[in-house]
Amino acid sequence: MRLGRNGAAHNEPLSSNDDVLNTTYSALPDSNHRMDEQESPAIELRDRLSLIETKLDLVLERLVSTTHVKEWYTPAEFGAIVGKTRYTVSEWCRLERVNAEKAESGRGRNREWRISHEELERYERESLLPVKYPGM
Repeated sequence: MRLGRNGAAHNEPLSSNDDVLNTTYSALPDSNHRMDEQESPAIELRDRLSLIETKLDLVLERLVSTTHVKEWYTPAEFGAIVGKTRYTVSEWCRLERVNAEKAESGRGRNREWRISHEELERYERESLLPVKYPGM
């Protein structure tokens, strides 16, 4: 995985590793195959487990490489990630339940909230910040 100028992840072809994902168990004996005295069930299991581990590693690598990480999120984007509405996230920003800042929106004098990726990670670990009461 490589990152572009805006921090977005770009997919890179996995080249020869794709062949492993398309490999079937045809090379391995099936369960109906009678084992000769020289064949060992432990070796067959090791071969199958090795193939499964290789495929899982490749699937994990693909998932990680397709994850899109942004430096800043709008309330709508943040809400989509955490399962809340844009309005709810905007209220959290206004009430300082998440660390956010106002950014120039380019349209008039209204500015839009934006939330950093670090704050998204903090929210996922710790949840909302405590309520701040006046005079405290």
